[in-house]
Amino acid sequence: MTHSKKKNLENIDVNTVSSFGDEWTRYDQAQLSASERMRIFEGYFSLFPWNALDRTCVGFDMGCGSGRWATVVAPKVGLLYCIDPSADALDIARKVLAEHSNVQFIESSANSVSLSPGSFDFGYSLGVLHHAPDTSSALLA
Repeated sequence: MTHSKKKNLENIDVNTVSSFGDEWTRYDQAQLSASERMRIFEGYFSLFPWNALDRTCVGFDMGCGSGRWATVVAPKVGLLYCIDPSADALDIARKVLAEHSNVQFIESSANSVSLSPGSFDFGYSLGVLHHAPDTSSALLA
């Protein structure tokens, strides 16, 4: 596993970030069975073009939370950035993804993340962007 980049936060609701960090600390999804995780994952990612990706692709999980979706995505790609504004959530994601050496963790908001344009092949964000005070700005970042 690689190192974490330090936080860069903009366009966040501090109370929401804190609340989700607390939630992932207490409910880290560890009790979710593999079959249930895959059932939910397949519902979220059924339209995702997995056949267009290969093991060299670079992607991001914007608002990774506990890392529950990254655990399924990481084995399919070359590098996955797990990005979240909550240090607590990233601590849980690091534990959940400890066996994956192709994951980098970045403490950042969607508006502040420092990934260069064109440096990734895909990205996803589930249940995250609507929590940004300025959702349109987060989408454009």
